[in-house]
Amino acid sequence: MRFSPSIVRSNWWHGRAYATYGGVYIVASVLWLWLAEGVRPDRWDIAGASICLIGAAVIIAGPR
Repeated sequence: MRFSPSIVRSNWWHGRAYATYGGVYIVASVLWLWLAEGVRPDRWDIAGASICLIGAAVIIAGPR
């Protein structure tokens, strides 16, 4: 229980970096689906991954 608060209090940007990582992870998962498993993503997969990347860019690059 003490690990999580220690991460949150350390720096203001840790939460933003973690949220950005989530967006990148989703895109990497769609690429893995296509390249490793041979399942081509449909337009909804690509649209969803794009929305996540845009959201990650807003989180990490937004004005402070």
